[in-house]
Amino acid sequence: MIEKIYSIVNSDESLRAEFDAHLGSRELYKFIKDTIENSQNVLLVIDGEKKELPEIMDTYSDTWGKLVKLMTLKKFVNGSEMILSCHPEFERIDIPTVEEADVENQEDNVAISEEYHLEGVSEVVKTIYRKLKEEAIKMDASLRFNPQKYYISIIDRRNVAYFTFRKKKLHLTVPLHEERVLTLIKKNTVKHLSDGVQRFWGNSRPWCSVVISSTDALSEVVDVLKVVLAENRL
Repeated sequence: MIEKIYSIVNSDESLRAEFDAHLGSRELYKFIKDTIENSQNVLLVIDGEKKELPEIMDTYSDTWGKLVKLMTLKKFVNGSEMILSCHPEFERIDIPTVEEADVENQEDNVAISEEYHLEGVSEVVKTIYRKLKEEAIKMDASLRFNPQKYYISIIDRRNVAYFTFRKKKLHLTVPLHEERVLTLIKKNTVKHLSDGVQRFWGNSRPWCSVVISSTDALSEVVDVLKVVLAENRL
């Protein structure tokens, strides 16, 4: 995938010039390589439909198909007026909807498992996930961990929390007010979610994400899970 992206950028003079303007003395290939290796999500912004992209993403399903998200950005100008349109919306680029993701798994017939999500992430992220799973099962052995294409959910009669994976970070999205989570989380990061992402996870409850990149303060994340499970059973 790195070679393909490098070839696309390097063969387009205007695109290469834009990269060079931002990169300065940094080498283009190394920049692309480092960017991809340090992220499990690559956003490719294009100005129109590229017929070759679906074929590339289908052929290289473990790299392009899994890691690359597409956004089409178009600019319309009429005199002094200008309109920009993008599809899909930026705040929804990472994942479609919970229901759509589940249906997509069935349609794609992809073998989704925990290993699917843990592939390519750091050893620290793997350890974080496994320790949190272990602690959750200690709370209730009947909890199920349900891998889907874009997340792993914790099921306690219904989906009550979601794990999403980055190369060096794990996001735990929970149905709690951000202010409440901040009273429990002191060493990890609590991420505010935009209205569009809130709608993605579900309009009936507020959501926020805990971003975990170290095993140093997992006990406070476990405390959040305890609150989530307790409130789900009220």
